Amino acid sequence: MKTREQSIFDEMFKRSLALGYQTYDYKPASSASYPFVEFEDTQTLHSTTKSHVLGNVVIVISVWGLHTKRKQVSEMASALFEQAMQVNTSDVYSWVLDTNASDIQTVTDTSTNTPLKRAIIELNFRLIGGI
Repeated sequence: MKTREQSIFDEMFKRSLALGYQTYDYKPASSASYPFVEFEDTQTLHSTTKSHVLGNVVIVISVWGLHTKRKQVSEMASALFEQAMQVNTSDVYSWVLDTNASDIQTVTDTSTNTPLKRAIIELNFRLIGGI
């Protein structure tokens, strides 16, 4: 059985692919074409009750694109956020996206020879049921 973190990660990864995006769970080779989606970090925050361990899983996703394609980067980030809001279950877990604790930040990245736009999406999923 998958951990809660792996389950929600896989669900969002699958949704990114279904949107038709080049999607990676690692930094792709420099030859990769823009735009692409990179699944970066996750964090699991535990909250216990008398009989269950619930809590939150935070996923950080970046959308990378050319600086001249800001609109495209923004639209991709928004589409991923919309998909996150539609997640109800993954495997045996039940989720709700905490929209007040989730955000999208768009920044200029000059770490390469080509100026880029990067949308950093932080999704905070609250576990509301499951094993």
